[in-house]
Amino acid sequence: MLYKKAYGFRALKPSKERNAENTIYDLASLTKVVATTTSIMILLSRKEISLWNDVLDYVENFKKGIKIFHLLTYTSCLPPYSDVWKYSKFREGILKSVLEERPGCEPGSKIIYSCLNFIVLMIFVERVSGRSFKDFCEENIFKPLS
Repeated sequence: MLYKKAYGFRALKPSKERNAENTIYDLASLTKVVATTTSIMILLSRKEISLWNDVLDYVENFKKGIKIFHLLTYTSCLPPYSDVWKYSKFREGILKSVLEERPGCEPGSKIIYSCLNFIVLMIFVERVSGRSFKDFCEENIFKPLS
């Protein structure tokens, strides 16, 4: 390593906190835009799905009446946060817990930012494509982009 320096602030309020060389940023939400939304758009462009497909038709044990559109636009009314990731170390346990969450209002009636929407969309991509989310993204997004 020839040069190492941290710049900027990791927080501005309630007080400024400078970045350190060991500051870690959570970039998880980039996956929503780069992988999940792009995967859904690929399936749409291939006419394999519609924005108005009921997710329950592809993901068993899900809530009736929630469409792909609702998940993409945060209008599914799924809770804004869930501790499901704390209770299981295994992917299947986390997914089972997410699928057990119930909407707090009528889908389409309001916007509630929830990461659970995109976890469900990941499962949806797997069910429609018959491939793991990782493999679908690798083949259809990342390899073509090099």
